[in-house]
Amino acid sequence: RAELLYHASEVTLFEHPGGLAVLLADFGYDKQPKDGAVLSVEPRREIKSVTSALRGPLPFERKCERLEIKTPFLDPVDVVILR
Repeated sequence: RAELLYHASEVTLFEHPGGLAVLLADFGYDKQPKDGAVLSVEPRREIKSVTSALRGPLPFERKCERLEIKTPFLDPVDVVILR
């Protein structure tokens, strides 16, 4: 239910009654897109805010059942919190 549109990455989704956490890990640090990547999540709940543990609030938009979140350049890991 979560994927990062960047080939050299790993995404792990953790669900909790208080929100969702998505761990992002980069395995191609020197080959990342300079403008970041798009994280796609199917939250199955209302989400009002998305925040990067390292970079603060992130822009997001709902597309049907999924949220598309613009993520910054990974350094080489980050956690994105959806509430």
